[in-house]
Amino acid sequence: MLRTHPSIKRAESLLMTIDQDKTLMMDLMFNRGRIHKELLVDLSC
Repeated sequence: MLRTHPSIKRAESLLMTIDQDKTLMMDLMFNRGRIHKELLVDLSC
């Protein structure tokens, strides 16, 4: 009964979204770092 309460559902979905955003940001940072390294390698050649 308590778990089907709309505000709890909203809070859960919000937490899920925040988690997804975090992993997305980590992916972006990781990819940016990798691209940066590749650029540095290209420039040094």
